[in-house]
Amino acid sequence: MELNEEALLGLGLKFPKPKPKEKKKYQGLKKTPLKSHYEPIPTEVKKAVLEEKGSFCFLGQCEVCGGLAECTVNDDFHHKPKRSHGGQNIVAHLYPGKRLCHEYYETHPLEEKELFKRIEAAGFKVVWRIDGKQVNRV
Repeated sequence: MELNEEALLGLGLKFPKPKPKEKKKYQGLKKTPLKSHYEPIPTEVKKAVLEEKGSFCFLGQCEVCGGLAECTVNDDFHHKPKRSHGGQNIVAHLYPGKRLCHEYYETHPLEEKELFKRIEAAGFKVVWRIDGKQVNRV
């Protein structure tokens, strides 16, 4: 005699219903914390940059705003060379820029290179190398 579900049910045996599997909640992407060595640019350094290099956006050479926008200590300051390439929070490595202009040059490296060539041609010193190493000029 074969045992099947109908035969067992006829004997009065009951089978427990299987429990539905629990759905795992989506955890999202794993977030990596920001680098702990990030240091905001001190206000005193920003003021020194504005006094020494002027307050026009990217020293008047910005193509996004035409270089006529006035920058304050509350605006963004661009590092050249970049922090990841050894740039520091010193006057020689910082250039004032408006938020929109700074974001544009951060995402368009070829235009950034041309910008800093114009800044250099205008008579400002641009640091391209640190400790004898060539910084990526793209």
